[in-house]
Amino acid sequence: MFSMRSISTVLVAALTLIAHTAWAGDTYPSKPLKIIYPGLPATAGDITLRRFAETLSVTFGQPVVIENHPGGNGIVAAQAALSAPRDGYTINMFSSADTIAIADAQAKGSNLSIPFEEFDALSGFETFSNVVAVSTASPFRTLPDILRYARENECKLNVGLTGVNTPNYLLARIFMYQTGVKFVMVPHTKIADLLMDAVRGQVPVLIQSYAAIQGQVDAGNLRPVAVSGPRREPYLPDVPTIAELGIEGLKGFTLPTWASLYTPKGVPAARRAYLSQKINEALRTPAVASAFKELAIEPLFLSAHQQDQLMHNEIKKWGDLFRSKKIYDTTAWCMKKLEK
Repeated sequence: MFSMRSISTVLVAALTLIAHTAWAGDTYPSKPLKIIYPGLPATAGDITLRRFAETLSVTFGQPVVIENHPGGNGIVAAQAALSAPRDGYTINMFSSADTIAIADAQAKGSNLSIPFEEFDALSGFETFSNVVAVSTASPFRTLPDILRYARENECKLNVGLTGVNTPNYLLARIFMYQTGVKFVMVPHTKIADLLMDAVRGQVPVLIQSYAAIQGQVDAGNLRPVAVSGPRREPYLPDVPTIAELGIEGLKGFTLPTWASLYTPKGVPAARRAYLSQKINEALRTPAVASAFKELAIEPLFLSAHQQDQLMHNEIKKWGDLFRSKKIYDTTAWCMKKLEK
């Protein structure tokens, strides 16, 4: 007769063999993968993601396709990802902009936000500073110049941005909240329109990624005056950080933009682990490092757990700020004031 111990040993061995056989027979990925990007084509994030997808395609031996689903503060992209099969062939990009949108919606008691709890983190992806820049035709040379003018000329300064509840939009709101100035925020849906308005002087100040404004900086039409990250950027070594300027209310302030990759919940754990491993390996390749450097972007090396913590911490941080009701967009207030 067989002892219970021998039966258990045989059973464990059999189950292990089955598991290994199933994994060996799993030819994943056996078809193209797609990454859903919640923004417009030709933006810095879109360009970076497409360059990254080229390396990832080689790693997987399968095409990696980028699908653009802009709109709804990331909700459109998230719904597109959730409507796909939970088989590991669909990845969704989230960013710091999404944490802002989620926190804002929660603070307002709105249900119109990304169903973040329906996703699992894979890894970090990228991070970069926002740049405060001015038209070279403007009289502004520094960020203190801008804030001084805004304080002395309430509601008479236009500041150009892209989108609503984006990091550059939040940065403008924080400028007003922390320093007490009031200016008109002018959101644009297209970066090309924002740059055109900035060059023409219709928005003498703008906040945007360096990758988006580099062409106009190189052409001598825009002048960077500050960056939002924790340190000076190698591509703008003479441009100070906001934190180092010593502006009252902004001492020690940083607001870098970041992006990360997630899958809808329900993807097999082994496939999630495989994706996480391969994404982090691809981020460390010379080809990706070179592509990121060209676009003034840094890889964000975070495990799935670290990325999940970052997302939750940011949602809480911005939610606490919005719930204080001390931070708001003064544009409507300014428009009424100017009409009088």
